[in-house]
Amino acid sequence: MWILLVFLFTVCVSADAQTAASYVSPSGTPIDALVAGMKSRNLALKAAQQRLLQAEGRLRQSSLWLNPVVEVDNKGGPFGAGNGPREMELAVVQPVEIGGKRAARISVTQAARELARLEVTELERRLAVELRLKAGEALAAAARLRALEEAVDLQQQTQKAMVLRVSAGDASRFELALGEAETARLNAEREPLLSQIEGLLAEIKTLAGMPQTEALLLRDQDLMATAAGVPQEAVLVDKALATRADLLAARMRVTIAQSGVRFADLAAFPELGLLVGFKQERGAAEAPGLKPASDWLFRVGVSVGLPIFNRNQGGKQEAAALLAEARLAADLVEQTVRREVRLAVRRLELAHNALRLIRGSLLPQTESATRIARTGYELGELSMQQLIIEQRRLVDARSTLVQAGLEAYRARVELSRAIGE
Repeated sequence: MWILLVFLFTVCVSADAQTAASYVSPSGTPIDALVAGMKSRNLALKAAQQRLLQAEGRLRQSSLWLNPVVEVDNKGGPFGAGNGPREMELAVVQPVEIGGKRAARISVTQAARELARLEVTELERRLAVELRLKAGEALAAAARLRALEEAVDLQQQTQKAMVLRVSAGDASRFELALGEAETARLNAEREPLLSQIEGLLAEIKTLAGMPQTEALLLRDQDLMATAAGVPQEAVLVDKALATRADLLAARMRVTIAQSGVRFADLAAFPELGLLVGFKQERGAAEAPGLKPASDWLFRVGVSVGLPIFNRNQGGKQEAAALLAEARLAADLVEQTVRREVRLAVRRLELAHNALRLIRGSLLPQTESATRIARTGYELGELSMQQLIIEQRRLVDARSTLVQAGLEAYRARVELSRAIGE
C-alpha cells in the first residue's frame, strides 16, 4: 500500500508543475506578430527614430537663407538734440553665399538624413533578428520540455504497472526504486528548461516592447522545416550588396564625406555681403532760429571677405582623410557581407543535411529500439535498467533532433539577415 501512495504522490507533484503548454500553443502569438509589434514599441528603435527626426530638422535648417543684418549709426548726439552737425546712417546688410555653398550644405544634410534612415533600418533588422533567434530558442526549449514530459508519462505508466507487479510479487522493489529514480531524474531535468524558457520570454518581451507583467504565449512553430533548396550563393550575394542597410549606410558615409570635401573647398571662397541703406548728413545752423541744412543719401555697397591667410587648409586635409576612411570602411563592410552570405549558405546546407540524417536514421532506429525494449520488459525478457537505458537514448535522440531543428532555424534567420531581409 505504501508503494502505491508514494507513486500517487509523485504523479500529483509532477502534474502541478509548469508544462510546455504553459509557454507554447498552436493559438499563441506568432513570431512575425512579435516583430511587427516591436517596430512601434521597442524603446531603442523609438530612440533611433528620434535621431531621424533630428536629421530632418537639420536638413530643414540648412535650407534656410542667411538672416539680414540691420545697421544703425548716429554721429553727433542723440536724435533731434541741438542744431549742431550730425550724421545718421541706416543700412540693411544681406550675407550672400557664393560658389554653391548653400547647395553643398543642403547636399550634406540630405545625405545625413538618408544615413539616419538607413541606421534606423539597420537597427530594426538587427533587433528583428535577435527577437527571432530568442523566440526560436524558446520554442526549442519548449520542444525539449515536451519530450521530457512524454518520457515522464511513459515512465509513470511503467511505474504504475510495476507497482502492481511488486504487490503481486512478480517484480522486485529494486526495479521499482530504479523506476522512481528515473522519474525523479526526468523531473529534475525539467527545472533548468523552465528557467531557460522564463528567461527567454523575458528577453523577448523586452525586445518586443512588451511589459514584463504581460502574458506571452508563443505560437508553436516547426523549427525543423527544410527548404527545397538553397538559392545560389552568387544570387544571394548580389541581393545582399543591393539591399543590406549597413552596406548602404557605409556607402552613404562615403557620399557625405565627398560632400564634405566639396564643402571644405567652397569654404575658401570669399564672404560676400550686399548693403542697402540711407544716410542723412546735417550741417550746423547758419544763424539762430534757422534749421540746419540736411541731405538724404541712398547707399549701396558690397562687403567682401578676403581669404588671404585662412583658406581652410586644415579643413580640407581633414575632409580628405574622412573620405579615405569612409571608403576603406565601405570596402570592409562589403567584404563582411560577402563572407557572411557565404557562411550562412554553408551553415544552412549543413543544418539541412543533419536534419535529414536524424529524421531518416537516428530517430526511427531509436524509437524502434525503445518499442522493442518495452515489449521485452513487459514479457519479462529485459530488466527495468535495460528499458531505462533505451528510454534515455530516445530522449537524447529527440533532444538532438530539436537541437538540429534549432540550428536549421538559426541558419535560416542568419541567411535572411545576411542578405538584408
